[in-house]
Amino acid sequence: MVPSSSPTVARLTIPADAAYLGICRLAATGIADSVGLGDEQLADLQLAVSEVCADAILNSEDAATIEIVLRLPAEEIEVAVQSSGSVIRDLPELLTTLLGTLTTRWVFAESDAGGACITFAVSRQR
Repeated sequence: MVPSSSPTVARLTIPADAAYLGICRLAATGIADSVGLGDEQLADLQLAVSEVCADAILNSEDAATIEIVLRLPAEEIEVAVQSSGSVIRDLPELLTTLLGTLTTRWVFAESDAGGACITFAVSRQR
């Protein structure tokens, strides 16, 4: 996972199953709403969380888990989506375009242990 000096606000681990996507969105939305994220930024965060988690689930093997970590640096909300048992080699072009449009920054890293992590941030500025 990409290290960060910001305190972790929430950590959620789910099975790599699309039935849990709503829980991921709900967790991110709840935290974002608690810090007064604007409507446009909230919509961007929800879409980014949904798409990144869906891609992680799609590329995960049986019995894999997805961990979502939310942090609150001063000017943004940072989300890290870590998948275990992932076979991601390249991110789909649509996902990279989406992340480039909706987020202030993002990074993809694959671990030697077979997992992958996408970390992205959405600005808190209105």
